[in-house]
Amino acid sequence: MAEKRNASVGSAAPASETSAEEPELSTAQRFMKYLLTPGSSLTPFMQTLMNIIFAIVFGVLASMLFIEPDNIHYYVMLALLLGLTMSTNWFFALVLAPDAEFTELTAESREPSLARPEESKKDK
Repeated sequence: MAEKRNASVGSAAPASETSAEEPELSTAQRFMKYLLTPGSSLTPFMQTLMNIIFAIVFGVLASMLFIEPDNIHYYVMLALLLGLTMSTNWFFALVLAPDAEFTELTAESREPSLARPEESKKDK
């Protein structure tokens, strides 16, 4: 009986069987998968979505500031939120600019040079 258990643990199901058994992803799961895909959040839609979220957080902080105007924490949080909003919009403006050119890393640029800077200047 222990041999059967060990044999079943070591065997893996083929990929075709596991993909057929996976349930269909819900809308929320597909959205989270889209968000977590590298580079997928650099779109105008995501910039608009982030600005809407920042506006909601600003509204919450402003209402809390209206309720308790003498609490310094709300002023600090509003300043941090303003800085975060400005920096993310600046970043999106750089990334989404029509003339934005991002150089791709080549294999040579990823490898660190073992020569000293003085030696590499002499070679040139």
